[in-house]
Amino acid sequence: MIAKLFKYEDSYEKTPYLKTIRFATRNEIRNAVLNIRLYTPDAEGKPGAVLYSQNILCTAKKGAGITEADLSKLNIAMPKEGLYVVFEWLIIGKNVHKFNFKADVNKPGKIEKRIAYEPAIGMVYDNKAPAIYGYSSGNWADTKIEITTIAAELVLSN
Repeated sequence: MIAKLFKYEDSYEKTPYLKTIRFATRNEIRNAVLNIRLYTPDAEGKPGAVLYSQNILCTAKKGAGITEADLSKLNIAMPKEGLYVVFEWLIIGKNVHKFNFKADVNKPGKIEKRIAYEPAIGMVYDNKAPAIYGYSSGNWADTKIEITTIAAELVLSN
């Protein structure tokens, strides 16, 4: 899982409710499924408390594009402490992409068979973005990915 922080701004008072999350994906298979989770930041600024405990499943179409998750029916206002949108890859058979990988350019005939779980989440340049957190072995940690952020936008409504 990886997490992007959306900081609260005073202008959100006019349109406080979460409507959609839109994010860039690249997908090598047909209709990969991923889960969206919502968290508030903890005292250290990492993803902390779960804001919504149900799965928010969405489907990424094959190719590069924008994937959207509808949040409008959840009736959740943007938290004043900010919101982490968490992207969770589902390790399921439907999401498997098998491919051949040339592991060593010095050995032209050596090809390894590999698998990946789709979809890939897009990144964009942003030298002022907050840290991207990754979840592994039961802990959230700064991914140390510098000058980029997850290519995502949060749409609010009244």
